[in-house]
Amino acid sequence: AAKVATAYYDGDQLDPRVKDKLKQRGQPTTIHNLIAPTIDGVLGMEAKTRTDLLVCADDPDEQMELMAEAVNAEFADAARLGRLDKARSEAYGSQIKAGVGFVEAYRNPNPFGPKYKIK
Repeated sequence: AAKVATAYYDGDQLDPRVKDKLKQRGQPTTIHNLIAPTIDGVLGMEAKTRTDLLVCADDPDEQMELMAEAVNAEFADAARLGRLDKARSEAYGSQIKAGVGFVEAYRNPNPFGPKYKIK
């Protein structure tokens, strides 16, 4: 089902047998893709309304608030270097088009690159 949904988004909506039949008749394979512009609109709204992920302290204690701020600064830096926004957008696009999308974060084995990779 996910392949069919993705094919509809890509404009590949006709069955190969229907395409062959149209070709035999000399008719063009005309497709009016209403799916792609609609999904593109949804993805555009996601990009406009996207917010940064934040680390918040559950405990109202001052020390925990300071720790959350420090972790949040480190997290924001790792997210920026790992291109988290791009990975989130790609996962959301896959989720909208096919029904499932994932983001994977892992420690970068390259010691000269960013600490974490996100895809």
